Amino acid sequence: MANSRIQAWRKAVHRYDSEWQPQDWLLPLTGKHAYRLNPYNQMLDNADLYGLQVCCCSLAVYTLGYRFGSAVLPEIEFRLASGQRIAEFAAGSTYKVFYFILCDPVRPHHLRLLQLPLTAALTVLRREALIADYFYLTEEYT
Repeated sequence: MANSRIQAWRKAVHRYDSEWQPQDWLLPLTGKHAYRLNPYNQMLDNADLYGLQVCCCSLAVYTLGYRFGSAVLPEIEFRLASGQRIAEFAAGSTYKVFYFILCDPVRPHHLRLLQLPLTAALTVLRREALIADYFYLTEEYT
């Protein structure tokens, strides 16, 4: 079962920059601060659903901007950051959830959304667990 999840994740087409390392993610920033995108592109009644987000690659950022242009404001810069660095920052936050925006392995130029409790997300960011282990929990995002 785990092997099929890993294979599904590997089928996704990603566009990586030359500086990219396997543990890196694209973190949305405004200035020097992490910017919390609204993963549902709407106001949420439940404050517990707000959290930090990362994208898997520049293609995911492009698709996010194309599909939800109003959600990706011009002042947002997506900067490459190591999972370990993001985990250090996220561990000190008050958020309870973390969102991974991932390229869809079946539908090119579409995205999947993975919402994890912060503690589980930290294990992925620190590479103590594989994102593929949670891929079955993803939802269609676009």
